[in-house]
Amino acid sequence: MMLLAKRIASGGAIVCAMLVGMLVIGVPVPIDERIVLRPPSANRAVPRDVIAQRLRTPDGGYVETWSVLGRRGMPWVLLNYGNAADLRGTLPVARWFARTTGATAVMWDYPGFGMSSGRPDIRAIRHDALLLYDDIRARSGVTPWVYGVSFGTTVAAWIAHERIVRGTILHAPPADAISEFTYGRDRWFPWPLRRLRPAPTDAVRDAFAVAATLRAVRTPLLVLHGTDDTLIPIAHGRRVFRESGSREKEFVAIPHAGHGDVRYDATPAGAAIAAFVRRNR
Repeated sequence: MMLLAKRIASGGAIVCAMLVGMLVIGVPVPIDERIVLRPPSANRAVPRDVIAQRLRTPDGGYVETWSVLGRRGMPWVLLNYGNAADLRGTLPVARWFARTTGATAVMWDYPGFGMSSGRPDIRAIRHDALLLYDDIRARSGVTPWVYGVSFGTTVAAWIAHERIVRGTILHAPPADAISEFTYGRDRWFPWPLRRLRPAPTDAVRDAFAVAATLRAVRTPLLVLHGTDDTLIPIAHGRRVFRESGSREKEFVAIPHAGHGDVRYDATPAGAAIAAFVRRNR
């Protein structure tokens, strides 16, 4: 028994030493789509004021889209929601766009999210976002605006990079993956774990590189960011704005707003969006 106890103690000491060594040298921690993407369960009830459609994808799957109609003759806006969101949660923003700007607002469930088929996958999201852009561009007959909030800004920025857009509206964008995940580590993890190094996969790194993605984009840009955002700090939004290649761009700091404060009705943020849309009709 004494020998067994000594061996267990010795093994425990070795494990502890290894953990300490890992923290000292800063072992990389892989960050993949299973960590980043958080799809909610589907809510299949369709409100009366939306038009529900399914867009078929080349792999035999489909993405679910909802549209809130605006005024005839107005350009459309493609809405891209944040992580762990869904169509129903995005509906208030879509209704606000249609009511306030007159734009027909189209929102969609990402692959593996809500009512869309497939599995959560960043490259699939990017691929299907372009399919949806092409579809609404063909149906409306005009170039749309693109809007994104939080993770949705990575999708909106990608669309603006790959297609001609009327304007890009980003609410709380990350500038790059390493800075964002390092910030999250330092804010939420206890100090012994702050030596660990975030190691995002290529797909995650590419998606979160919003600042780099927008350097080549020249179309109008509006960036909104809450001053009290503790998930994606406002410094990220400022950097995205500063590094973008847009010839016409505006940055709006939303006083005392946190990451989830997406309120546009009778607010300075809403006024900025409405003015941006009017300028870029």
